[in-house]
Amino acid sequence: MFTSFRVGVRPWSDFVCECDPEYRSACVGEEFCGENQGKRYCVLHLPTADKSQSFKNALDRKIQRRDFDFEGVWFPDDVDFTRFGFTDSDFTGATFNGNATFSYANFPESAYF
Repeated sequence: MFTSFRVGVRPWSDFVCECDPEYRSACVGEEFCGENQGKRYCVLHLPTADKSQSFKNALDRKIQRRDFDFEGVWFPDDVDFTRFGFTDSDFTGATFNGNATFSYANFPESAYF
């Protein structure tokens, strides 16, 4: 199989998020977003509330890929997964800074919280 890339665009970043190493699978390929207490984080794991639009973009990308690995993710705002259909999902260690709604969400495969 041949994969092509646009010139000058790297498909994966060399950046490694400084979140807990067991949670890094949730942010593979994410770029550096910011620092907190001397550690460098991707947008998914950066523990601050001032990342709303960047976080929403990253969350939308994960959902479009049907990637429901949210291990250690720091959700800055309310999140509504009402009636959402998940596949294999993992919210282990996730922090919800706002309300998290899972009313009538469907978890037909494994789900970890």
